[in-house]
Amino acid sequence: MATPKWEASQKFKGVRWYKHESRKYGVRYDRCFDIRYSGSGQRFASTLGWESAGWSEEKAYLKRDEYLENLKKGEKPYTYKQELELLKLKNELDSQIKLQEAESRRNEELTFGEVFAAYMVWAKNNKTHWKDDEQRYNSHLKGSLHTVLFNEVSSYLLEQIKATLLKKLSPASTKHCIVIVRQVYNRAIEGAIGINDKPFLWYGVSPIVGVKLRNLVGDNSKQRTLDTFDSSEGENGRDEKKLMLSLEERSFVTYGLAMTSLYAGLRFAEAAHLKWLHIDLKSGHINCLEGKGGLDRKILIPIHKKLRSVLEIQFEKQNPKQIDLVWPGQSNIPFKSVSSTFPRVVKELKLNEGVTDRRMKLDFHSLRHTFATRLGNAGAPITILRDLLGHRDLTMVSRYAKSSQSVAEEAIARLE
Repeated sequence: MATPKWEASQKFKGVRWYKHESRKYGVRYDRCFDIRYSGSGQRFASTLGWESAGWSEEKAYLKRDEYLENLKKGEKPYTYKQELELLKLKNELDSQIKLQEAESRRNEELTFGEVFAAYMVWAKNNKTHWKDDEQRYNSHLKGSLHTVLFNEVSSYLLEQIKATLLKKLSPASTKHCIVIVRQVYNRAIEGAIGINDKPFLWYGVSPIVGVKLRNLVGDNSKQRTLDTFDSSEGENGRDEKKLMLSLEERSFVTYGLAMTSLYAGLRFAEAAHLKWLHIDLKSGHINCLEGKGGLDRKILIPIHKKLRSVLEIQFEKQNPKQIDLVWPGQSNIPFKSVSSTFPRVVKELKLNEGVTDRRMKLDFHSLRHTFATRLGNAGAPITILRDLLGHRDLTMVSRYAKSSQSVAEEAIARLE
């Protein structure tokens, strides 16, 4: 294209144009308009567009006057190029706002149950103990929250749920449940979850901010051991003998799980997942791998003579080459929860008769607590307690090192 031949407007100052070489608009050649002006110590030139696109001498002059006024005020745009750029940004912003409004409308129709289902997809990929979240939700939260719209869950509703849970759960267990709600909203605010193959981003405020959790710090630690009531009856080992004898008669596997917890200190899940390759009967050690939180024991657990005899019997009963689990469940898969045989035997033996404080009730975890308490009473160093029990630090085991009444009495007796 040849160099444009500009012609100045005779009516409007600062306006000029050039004609298209061939294209006509009406009876004359199409014209392209341009404006020139000065302000704030600078010279400006803006090509606006063709007459066929709606431009005219007068419109060009009015646009020039608009830019001169903007220069006086110090407000952009000063040129047509700047105006187009600002218009582009505005359109992009408007599109984002429309998307957010559409997403917000979609969010308003979602129930807490739908968002929780999306959260569980995230949890399965990112949390070791995601099943705890699923179990707590299904058992304690689903009835109150599942069909409630996600944006209508309020702090008041959560406080009501908290009050209801405290009537049947310990403060610590109640807190665990409420924290699940907090995690769901946190992941939604972060945009870490998706619904219907689309990212789900929550722009609201989490209702958990109005719920008090600091008051849910009551002492939930287990106090009952198999030896707790023996001293009052004057018969050491009485409850252990009764319990283990009954378990052995009912189910050798449940009995074995109980003995593994009582004499090796394993949690139920650790005992249920224990494999023969973790056990060395020759050297007399258990290598507990991937305990709670994926934490391996720092030391090998010595096998107590009572536990050894049980393991030897189980070894003879099954073929370790075909069944790798020491205490297998149905279809040779690990137990997910304590067999109903255990609480049924405890009830039949009346071991919890008259006991109302949940911390003093005998359950499967009491066996591990008994193991730790006996070690503490025997004077085991607190660091050994930590390593045998599979804790990360000394906080959780400090109570065992000073829990024994007999040790306290002996210490006082040494005072002159």
